[in-house]
Amino acid sequence: MLGRVIEMFVVAIIGDVTAAQQSVCCGAMGEKSSSTSKLVVAEIGPKRWCRVVRASGLSRPWDLLFPPQLLYRKNSRFQTGVRHVFAVVSDGTNAHLAYVLAMRGQDCCLIDVRAHSPSCDAAFEVLIDHWHLTSQRLGAASMIGPVGAFAFLTDGLATHGDPELKSIHIPVYPAGLVDCLLRRGYVHAWSGAVWGLRGRSAQRGQEQQPPHAEVQRGAWMSVLSSVRKLERVLSASFSTLPWHRGRGADLFALARGYAPVFSPSLALSGELHDRTVGAVLIYRDVPVVPTFIYSLPGILRQLWLWNTSRKTKLLHVSVIGLLPEARNSRLAVALFRATRYVLATADAATTSWVRAENRSSQMMCERAGMSPLQHRTVFHKVLPTISNH
Repeated sequence: MLGRVIEMFVVAIIGDVTAAQQSVCCGAMGEKSSSTSKLVVAEIGPKRWCRVVRASGLSRPWDLLFPPQLLYRKNSRFQTGVRHVFAVVSDGTNAHLAYVLAMRGQDCCLIDVRAHSPSCDAAFEVLIDHWHLTSQRLGAASMIGPVGAFAFLTDGLATHGDPELKSIHIPVYPAGLVDCLLRRGYVHAWSGAVWGLRGRSAQRGQEQQPPHAEVQRGAWMSVLSSVRKLERVLSASFSTLPWHRGRGADLFALARGYAPVFSPSLALSGELHDRTVGAVLIYRDVPVVPTFIYSLPGILRQLWLWNTSRKTKLLHVSVIGLLPEARNSRLAVALFRATRYVLATADAATTSWVRAENRSSQMMCERAGMSPLQHRTVFHKVLPTISNH
């Protein structure tokens, strides 16, 4: 009943937002530009970049969890890098591409890129030229991308597997960018896969064994202590993984972003000798977001997401974390069995990106009954700087 009321309210207030969006023009956005054919790239401020993204239909499902105006604002709680450059490729009237560059260490990273589908190669060529010039201007030693805006968002361009993989938790970057990067001499930096489950199988349907006594599921009554417990073990687990690019966000910012798709019962933790040493964080998922939802006020977007995520039987395994001393213990087996038990209730499930060389996480996914669904690659180019000679 509540869901129906929310839907009726949303439809009643939406009005003719499409016509209003058309009044926002991307032309004349700046003089700092390079061109291919009639396309130009313009560097603009973060607030204007966010407005252009919304007005040009370049919003994406993960924006409901982490709106760009929160990710990229000054003094953001999300650690996305430094010396950001916000750019839009347009024909003077319509935006074809929008992207963000940021320095992380000595690397100039492409951390957010959105394009209309299909998008012409000329637009990608303009992006790459501008990225290269910006990297030189900022004194970067190399160019790397695309990588997630912060540690909880997935890296890489899809190169193999399910091209239609849809999840509100998994950013989708333009597939056409792959060929352009390869033609321009960019090489493989690192790769990985999104793992998951598709459809109910007989084996999953028989997964009736309840979680082990040493594995606990969260509850609303103890949600604060559960979140703190998860934060401690996951932070300690991540600190042993040197390949992480980018950094995370503070607990409040993450909790606020994930709140509409969070259920305490989907947060699992495991104890060994009365100490929490493992955790699995699972969220509800929504595969598709109607275009008009992006134009709603923030509170209505959150209500829509909360309501819709509870109607779908889709789950997303955001993090599987085990401290090194527990990775070969009986608790690890019990935690993965409990994860499989939870996933057996879903019609489908996905994971965050698992690096190809991260064998421990791959084994965790296998033990939880998952397999690779989509392979993704991050590209890299070393720049001719003094430090590289």
